[in-house]
Amino acid sequence: MSEIVELTTTLETQDQAESIAKSIVESRLAACVQIAAIHSVYRWKNETCSGAEFRCSFKTTLQVLPKLKAALMTQHPYELPELVTSSLECSPEYQTWVESQVES
Repeated sequence: MSEIVELTTTLETQDQAESIAKSIVESRLAACVQIAAIHSVYRWKNETCSGAEFRCSFKTTLQVLPKLKAALMTQHPYELPELVTSSLECSPEYQTWVESQVES
């Protein structure tokens, strides 16, 4: 069985988030994507910024992760996209489902 990972990024608009999520799932680089509205505060180019964003959490396998990262880097509109990966501990049934939904 493959290790299941979650890659998280943020996008400026819900349309961007949904468009990228659909593209990634249709390409079988992630089994699913959760999209949530958030408010971010961060430093960018020597200024403190804040604003609405949309967090996208992609569930995939460790094996497919490099292809997912590459696809996000080409599709992401931000100059410096946040790509944060976490290892997930999940039920065997969920793990099997994720594996069956992504390219092998």
